[in-house]
Amino acid sequence: MKSNILAIVTAIVLSITSIAAGQSIPQKISIQGKLNDANSGRPLTDIKKFIFKIGEWVEEHANVKVNNGMYSVILGSFNSIPLSLFNDWQANLKILVDGKEISPDIEMLSVPYAFKAQCIDNVYVEDNKVGIGVVNPKYSFHVKGPSVFSGNIGFVGTDPSANIVTRDGFRFKYDNNFFGTNLDAMIFEKTDGNQGRPDGGIAFVNRGSYGDDGSPITAMVIKGDGKIGIGTKNPMGKLHIRNLGDESDQYSGLKFYPATSAKKGINIQTFPH
Repeated sequence: MKSNILAIVTAIVLSITSIAAGQSIPQKISIQGKLNDANSGRPLTDIKKFIFKIGEWVEEHANVKVNNGMYSVILGSFNSIPLSLFNDWQANLKILVDGKEISPDIEMLSVPYAFKAQCIDNVYVEDNKVGIGVVNPKYSFHVKGPSVFSGNIGFVGTDPSANIVTRDGFRFKYDNNFFGTNLDAMIFEKTDGNQGRPDGGIAFVNRGSYGDDGSPITAMVIKGDGKIGIGTKNPMGKLHIRNLGDESDQYSGLKFYPATSAKKGINIQTFPH
């Protein structure tokens, strides 16, 4: 029930606590207000229990000193204020004093919405994790929804654009003249900062839930020396093919069928001796 015993409200000031540049934004709000007696209109001096609500967020301050009507508290001192409260831009602050709700609610204006500096344009930062389209990101960079990259992408510290390689890693590159003038290509590139040719390579693997260790099944590899393995990650020649079935199955090979009839094609296979 709304109360007419207490009235707030000749003044109420809201602000985000300040921080040094580079630090994470504190999820706290500093609030100062004035509390008057509803009957006499005189400022109160007393100790009061305040409860503050913003949406589903609730925090209690049990022993707040009110001196000549003035009080000051830091919201979020006991219960962090979630960024998601400000997603709909309609957050209001409800205040209860000794269990009695003060009317009207306090509209949250521009200063508290500085929280949005931590979630601008659907970008959220929490616990040093960045989320795009994800309010509570679980990874260092967590994206939900379709994405378009206009530049090169590097992994494990590899410079995505430089021609000189200084670290082991991997990168995706777009080259509009790779095959000749205006003949473009999408490049998958393994880098090695220790030697001329990468000692590793590029692997295409499948992984299912079968097996206790969840080991990947190698579909194809391209090693740093140019050897290609299909069904093996250790190719012995420029093209090495083995069956993707059971390790004991030694049948492998190539089959070329120019039409629907297998009798007119070329069948090259190896068999166990």
